[in-house]
Amino acid sequence: MHQEPVLVTGDPKAISYVCANDDLFPRNEATKQVLQTVFPNSVFVQEGEEHRRQKKLVSGAFTYETRFEKMFTRKSSTLLSPPAVQELSDILYDLANQMVDQWKGELETSTDAEYIVNVQKSIQVLATDAISRSALAYSIKDSKGPVKDLLARLGDLEDNQLTVFLQLVLNKIPWLSKLPNPVTLRWFRFRAELGYIADDVWEKGVLNHAFHSRLLEAIGQDQRDIAIGQITAILFAGSETTANIIVETVHKLTVYPHIQDKLRKELTEFVKKQGMPIPYADLINPTALPYLDAVMKEALRCLASVPHLQRRAGVRTDIPLEFPIRLSNGKVVQEIHVEPGQDIFMPVRDGINTSPELWGPESKKFIPERWLDGTIPKIVETIQVPGHILTFGDGPKYCLGRAFAFAEFKIFLSTMLLNFEFLTPQSEDINKIIFHLSGPAVKPTVKGREKEGPALPLAIKLLS
Repeated sequence: MHQEPVLVTGDPKAISYVCANDDLFPRNEATKQVLQTVFPNSVFVQEGEEHRRQKKLVSGAFTYETRFEKMFTRKSSTLLSPPAVQELSDILYDLANQMVDQWKGELETSTDAEYIVNVQKSIQVLATDAISRSALAYSIKDSKGPVKDLLARLGDLEDNQLTVFLQLVLNKIPWLSKLPNPVTLRWFRFRAELGYIADDVWEKGVLNHAFHSRLLEAIGQDQRDIAIGQITAILFAGSETTANIIVETVHKLTVYPHIQDKLRKELTEFVKKQGMPIPYADLINPTALPYLDAVMKEALRCLASVPHLQRRAGVRTDIPLEFPIRLSNGKVVQEIHVEPGQDIFMPVRDGINTSPELWGPESKKFIPERWLDGTIPKIVETIQVPGHILTFGDGPKYCLGRAFAFAEFKIFLSTMLLNFEFLTPQSEDINKIIFHLSGPAVKPTVKGREKEGPALPLAIKLLS
């Protein structure tokens, strides 16, 4: 059977066009089957009108009145909107301070020459509990039994040469994913572990009425399978990607201590000037803490944990281009033709977010100052999404949790830096920390200790 060649594009207009027209460019079958395996019947799986319906249901499930709106208006906000995230910021501050207190306690009782923490594991637990408490009113960290232990293994889906090869085969022959193989088996394990947490949420929230969850209420108490799929999807989307960006940012601040010092100085000077902890309104205000905002933007730009977007042409059509290209026959065109069934691959982390043609010769470097000194090239504005980065996607499948991710990043990072200095452990070689695709996202591992799973061991020093 003839197979159309894969179209790989980093053209801003082409990517925007493909992402905006999800009816014309749905996910390919291999991706759909993985999503159905891990997040059955959820908003992640659906296309077209059903995706729009479920997206509205999920976001609407978290609609409630903020304190301000209760007093003065009849308007309401969704969980993921900026006003509602501000309401939930107390949860994020509380969780961040709990983690800091835990590290302090362990550091004070440690007899080792230096205290080393696995930042990857700590942030993964923190971010998962943050979305669980915020969206589901359910505390994973405080759960009893095996639920809490599952967090240590979530996302530990290490790739090797065999699984990479099999994934390429499955992309071409999707029905093979129905047969037992290492790729599908690891996804089944991931689903089972997240599903166990979702089951616990369902049992306590619906059967025992131990807490109130608007998601479960909106779906309906008799639709357990749909609820489990949505809970699993929310836990993953609300923790996996954000956690890994925060983890890699901490790694960058350790590799480049001058950036860590500069950011901490801005935070401590603000606290001293105000004579109080940083209020949420100031934390998210880019003019109040400009360097913190620049660090976040740079992290979202070049440390995107999802490396690419992928779609498949559903019809014969032409995709417009921002930048003309010259075909092999010498003809210059401003659109590219695709055939039904043709895969479209859109690199993000090593593509449009860090393209030298768009971002300049130092596009691959972690330089927060680029957001403050006016050196970002004008051509970047051709990436017509908020912030000019594709980390949160684009079009109808654009990430709903953008404001929540911003709050997590700034609250967690600022809380850590105001209490600790992060250092390279004397017993570790920083060059052995490798960030690569592990399951659904980019994660760190220690070279030579890959079997231990994702890990970022760093030394921490308590600030006076």
